[in-house]
Amino acid sequence: MRDKAAFSEKSIPKDTLSSTEKVGRSPYVAEQIPVRRIQIQELVIYDIREDELEDLVRGGRTSNYQTHAAWSLSTALTLLSFLFVPSLPKILFAVFAHLTTFGFAVGWVLLFMSLKERKSLDQTLEKIKCRPSSGRCADELGKTG
Repeated sequence: MRDKAAFSEKSIPKDTLSSTEKVGRSPYVAEQIPVRRIQIQELVIYDIREDELEDLVRGGRTSNYQTHAAWSLSTALTLLSFLFVPSLPKILFAVFAHLTTFGFAVGWVLLFMSLKERKSLDQTLEKIKCRPSSGRCADELGKTG
């Protein structure tokens, strides 16, 4: 349960809102807005380089790989179910067999690529957190060692 003493409710006065309305940023704000504020016990800020930031932004590829892998594997399973139809013509059977094989191969490759990208992203985050300026790894090494 949260302690009620940790919360403080404040309202933004209407005088403050009228100045933003004059600027034109938010013409819909005309009433008082309650603001709940929680005390922050600790805030950790890490130094980050430009290339690491780009790696973190690029980290969204993992979900793309997973989405395409799921699509490819489900399509392959659907085509595999068609291969068990007894009255399927031979040419259609050959096409479905090739598409099924291709779908499974592409699906597994994309799944492994997403796992590789996730490990790369985890390594980048660990490298950022283990900088001498953060002191985090030195503390953990001292505790475990």
